Amino acid sequence: MKKPIIFALGLGLGGIFGVVSGIAFVAYSAKQTPRQTSFSNAVLARAPFDGDWLISWGGEKPEDNHHIGSPPQDRAVDIRKIIEGSGNQTSKGDPKKNESYGCWAQPIYSPIDGIVEVAVDGVPDNIPGELNRPSALGNYVMVRSAEGFVVVLAHFKQGSVALRAGAKVKAGDFLAQCGNSGNSTEPHLHMHVQSEISMQRSVARRMVFPSLVVAGVLKEDYTPKKGDIISNGPKEPNQPPEPTPTAVTIPADAGLAPAAVVAHL
Repeated sequence: MKKPIIFALGLGLGGIFGVVSGIAFVAYSAKQTPRQTSFSNAVLARAPFDGDWLISWGGEKPEDNHHIGSPPQDRAVDIRKIIEGSGNQTSKGDPKKNESYGCWAQPIYSPIDGIVEVAVDGVPDNIPGELNRPSALGNYVMVRSAEGFVVVLAHFKQGSVALRAGAKVKAGDFLAQCGNSGNSTEPHLHMHVQSEISMQRSVARRMVFPSLVVAGVLKEDYTPKKGDIISNGPKEPNQPPEPTPTAVTIPADAGLAPAAVVAHL
C-alpha cells in the first residue's frame, strides 16, 4: 500500500515539488515527524510600524494563515497598511503600481532589542501581481533577541535596508522601508519569529505583544490574527538613520541564500 503524501503550504526546506501561483507545495512523507502543534511564546516590545495595519494572513487556523505547515514560519503574519480615510482599504489607484499600496515605502522598525544577524538588500521590487521566485524573502533582516529567538522581517524595498549584520538595535530603531521584493504579489510586510538563526533547524515561535491596540481597543499579551487592524497607539518610534542600499550580509549559519530558496511568504 502506498504511503500517503500530505501537501502543505509554506517554505520548502528540503525539496520543492512544485510551485502554483507563487505558493510552494512541499511533500511531507508519512515517516516524517508530524508538524509542531504547540509553540513557545516570543515577547515583542512593539509592532514594527506606525499607523493602522491590517493582518491579512495570520493566526492558528490553516484557513487564516497560509504559512501553517512550514516549521520556521508556522505562526507568521502578512501585514498591509490601511490608507487613512479609505474605509480600511490597503490600496488605491492603479493595482499594477507599487505606489498604489498604503504600505509602500513605509518605515519598518525593529520590534525588539537585539542584534542584526542577517541584512540583505539588492533584490529588485516586483511589479504587483508578479513574483521574484529566485529570492523568497527578497530584501530582509533577521534580528536576534537576548533570549535567542530571531525575528524575520521581509520583502523590503530595494535600497532601503539601513543596517548591517552585527549592528545592535533597540525596539523602534529603523530597519528598512516596506517593499515588494521576493515572492510577494503586492507590497506588504512579512514577519515571523523562529527559534534560531538557521531556518533549516528552526521551529516557529508565537509572537506576543505585551501591549497592542486592536481595532482601537488596547489589548494586553496579545497575538494578532487575520482580520485584526493593529497599531502601537500614541508611542513614537526612534528617528530612522539614513539607509545603506548596498547592505548584503548573510552568516554561513543562516542556512539561507536569497537566490536559492523558492516559497511564498
